[in-house]
Amino acid sequence: MKILFIGSLPPPYHGVTVQNQRLLNSKLQDIFKIIHLDTTDKRDLNNLGKIDIGNIWLGISHLFRLLSLVIRNRPDIIYLTVAQNTVAFLRDGLFILLSKIFSRAKVVIHFRGGNYYNFYSDSLWLLRKFMDLVYNYSDYGIVLGKNLISMVSKWFDEKKIFVIPNGTDFFVDISKRKKDFSEINIGYIGFLGPEKGTYELLNIFEELSTEYSDIKLILAGEFAYGNIEFKEDFLKKIATSKYKHNIILSGKIIDKQKQDFFLNTDIFAFPSWIEGHPNVILEAMAASCPIVASDVGAVSESVLDGYNGFLVPAREEGKFKVKLSELIKNEELRKKMGENSFLLYKEKFTSDINIDKIINAFQIAGTEQCV
Repeated sequence: MKILFIGSLPPPYHGVTVQNQRLLNSKLQDIFKIIHLDTTDKRDLNNLGKIDIGNIWLGISHLFRLLSLVIRNRPDIIYLTVAQNTVAFLRDGLFILLSKIFSRAKVVIHFRGGNYYNFYSDSLWLLRKFMDLVYNYSDYGIVLGKNLISMVSKWFDEKKIFVIPNGTDFFVDISKRKKDFSEINIGYIGFLGPEKGTYELLNIFEELSTEYSDIKLILAGEFAYGNIEFKEDFLKKIATSKYKHNIILSGKIIDKQKQDFFLNTDIFAFPSWIEGHPNVILEAMAASCPIVASDVGAVSESVLDGYNGFLVPAREEGKFKVKLSELIKNEELRKKMGENSFLLYKEKFTSDINIDKIINAFQIAGTEQCV
């Protein structure tokens, strides 16, 4: 069975590129003939979703490359992750429509996020019609959790929706986890931006610091692109904070730096407003971290409230603070929830488990193609 895999690879590093790289380096290559259309833009994240000459030329060249690969290889399946912004979705939509015109392949869309329906409903009428056309020409959808089925049920019958949580092969030697609890490190990794709840996390940390003198906040990641005002306000808030010496901005971290980050994180905090099934939560679980997270998207399918962490309604600073406080003052609870995180990761969210489910989805789609 031949699969045309459309997608970008890191750098830049973000959820979709990391997952694409993991899939392409997996046993998928042994089971299927994978033809990869690499849509990588090696420029930084600030170029995502922009309308400029570089992006237009890149999009046109990818469309011609797609046509060449489809006509020459006659794939059985077209697989891609569709974007949640206008410019990139227009490109992805053309990929799908051209694939259906020039081949008999089944189109399998991976919805790697939790904001697709909001993106649809907030779009202009003409774009919504284009999205309806694209999705109606697609054959299968993959969502990241049961909570996200309703997000795509407008376009896909439930029998055509695969529920496949993310997986990770992130490895941390948990025997080397931080054992000195004279200071408690609260860690966050991801984009720094308003919808990630990072400004609220600063507020929460400042309030907690009035009660606990032995806590630190470690923020790893880049500022969300295109929001200079937020970046300026965020940095100003840190600079003027009474507790600025206990707030660490680590910037982008990968590989060994990321391993060290998680090994030194006592509590992983993730107050995002909108999510699918975040890779970083799985990495925190693999590192045996207790977690406090917003109950959005499919987060509740990996953070079980009261078992390996706590779930809090999005944008509820007071409730988030209470749950962080419970873990700060209770070493045994942190240890138990961290152990449960690791057990749950091994049971449900390893890379092998995820790959096996994706293989099954491709085999179902491909079998229908052959009937």
